Amino acid sequence: MENERDTMLDRVIPVFTRAIEPQKTVKLVLWSSSPKERIILKLAESLNPLGAMILYMNIQQSGKANEFIWIIVLKFNTTQGEFQEALEKLLQSMKENGEVSMYYYKFPLSNGYFIDHNIFSLVDPAGRRVAIFSYDNLIGLFVVPRKEYGNASGAFIVQKIGEMYGKTIARELRQDCYSFGVKTCLEMLHAQGESKGFLHQKSIEVFKDEEGVALRVLLDRLIEEEILMENDIRECGAHQKGVYLGFFSEILGESMSEDRIEEIRCISKGDPFSVFLIKLPRNIKI
Repeated sequence: MENERDTMLDRVIPVFTRAIEPQKTVKLVLWSSSPKERIILKLAESLNPLGAMILYMNIQQSGKANEFIWIIVLKFNTTQGEFQEALEKLLQSMKENGEVSMYYYKFPLSNGYFIDHNIFSLVDPAGRRVAIFSYDNLIGLFVVPRKEYGNASGAFIVQKIGEMYGKTIARELRQDCYSFGVKTCLEMLHAQGESKGFLHQKSIEVFKDEEGVALRVLLDRLIEEEILMENDIRECGAHQKGVYLGFFSEILGESMSEDRIEEIRCISKGDPFSVFLIKLPRNIKI
């Protein structure tokens, strides 16, 4: 069960990590104002009989007074189904008793990756969303090339940087993409960007016809376009398109033409979302 939080937090929860034992691990996130000792005791009483052991735990202050966010990775010895049933029963009980206000948990894919799109933004002392980079770093990456060389040439430079990044990630994920299909592969790519605060995936739709496979990607955060808007540059970004070009060129083993990736809505032009259409060969695994 997942609960979405409307309030943006001021820290990043890791979203793209690999589990040590994929079949016996779960990532658990809790929002709670209860004493820490009480939470640990409740988890231990219910889950230790199932062989539960904490592999990782991080407790952060949330945006509310006296409330904390618990990020826990647990190892267990039972089947996933048995453990999930016990975990869900425990968490529902804790929520009904007011011991937690919200929670969600994630089991990893069979290859060991946790993909978690519940990502929250990092801010600098001025309240600007900056991911793991300073605001000046992002200006240097996305704005300065346009100011120095003009919008068209600057965007070309930014796109090429994105392509190199996309190719680098694709080399790491290529085998997983062949195994899990293009949609999961794209989620893994987005999770990499989310862990750095560059974007946030809202949805991916897949369409297939005699001409091929089309992906409609909706992003409700794209850091380049937020910064372009703040600097009165009202044009679509170039970095994410470059990431997609480099990523899929590497996965497909051949250069992907630019006309196969189109951004039809842009945050930097005032749209609430950035929307990309990506056209892929018909025989690609979905």
